[in-house]
Amino acid sequence: IIAIVLVERLIAQVGIAQIRCTTVRPVFATAAIVASKAWYEEAIHVSDFGRRVCGDARVVPALVRCEAAFCAAIHYDVRVRPRTLAKYHFALMDVAAMSAMTRRRGRAASVPPRSARMPERRQRRRGEPPARPA
Repeated sequence: IIAIVLVERLIAQVGIAQIRCTTVRPVFATAAIVASKAWYEEAIHVSDFGRRVCGDARVVPALVRCEAAFCAAIHYDVRVRPRTLAKYHFALMDVAAMSAMTRRRGRAASVPPRSARMPERRQRRRGEPPARPA
């Protein structure tokens, strides 16, 4: 999830036009490296990532250059607030639920996403009557 947040920050800084079919994989690989370093706060080496994930140690110099350019483009802002993490988490859960429902039914799902049902749940917990749609 943190990698997705970082990719969106990159797009906000450089524009969507800079992300092409030839740069998508390196961008996401670099975002995964930076997210891993930010999340685990320990020594995660690009060479380990290059060997284990990419399967080839020859990509390490390119990944190092990508990581430096990526971090410079987002102004080294790799922090993700818990609120942002939760927002992305629930949005991805909604996408996964809608995708599963669509596959099961073979058509568009009619159940609203979880985020749309949250106010209703809060009202039930408080003992308030549910709001009537206008």
